[in-house]
Amino acid sequence: MVTAFRQHLARRIGILGGSFNPPHLGHLRSAMEVMEGLGLDGMQLIPSGAHPFKGREMQATPEERLDMVRLAVSREPRFEANDIEVLQDGVGYTIDTLRSLARSRPTIEWVLVLGSDLLNELHLWKTWQLLIKYAHLCIMTRPGYIVDLQQTEAGRFLEPFMVQSPELLYREEMGRNGVIIQPVTPMGISSTAMREALVAGRSIDYLTPTRVVNYIQKQELYRP
Repeated sequence: MVTAFRQHLARRIGILGGSFNPPHLGHLRSAMEVMEGLGLDGMQLIPSGAHPFKGREMQATPEERLDMVRLAVSREPRFEANDIEVLQDGVGYTIDTLRSLARSRPTIEWVLVLGSDLLNELHLWKTWQLLIKYAHLCIMTRPGYIVDLQQTEAGRFLEPFMVQSPELLYREEMGRNGVIIQPVTPMGISSTAMREALVAGRSIDYLTPTRVVNYIQKQELYRP
């Protein structure tokens, strides 16, 4: 874990975005492993508002998904649910979120956390080449899985920014943001499967914190 050598540097905060429809233990465990692996000071979990690639299947409202994320992270003081995309009007784009965070909190070094599968579609994102301007990029992958950046357009663009250890990731020492790969434990939990279980009347206990289960039941979410 990164410790003493970071003491003179700015605070670094991770950003994990998603629909969180609903949030589950896979989200939380991945966030924890990235935070500890890179020596981050905290993690912001950002539920999407109006999603550019998702539509009617979003059965919980942005406000309900924000409530669920708040409940999911309520026992981890280093995690925070951020409402920046839920509160904005129209479709939310990651680059706009990063730009807003960077401008409002310029002393923070932001670390955008992405699943390795997103490299296949990153080139479809709005002005995706500018992501590296506003944040370090952390690519999550399962242990033992090698990411071949040459296989995707986005990977080829990001490869020159690649670093091999957290010690080399810092903006102050590099003069720019960097890209790093962080293995995380695969848990095989998906929000889609959880919604399907709820529609079928099955339990989602132990897939998400109990507080989230209770909220879903109280609000009668994901029913047929």
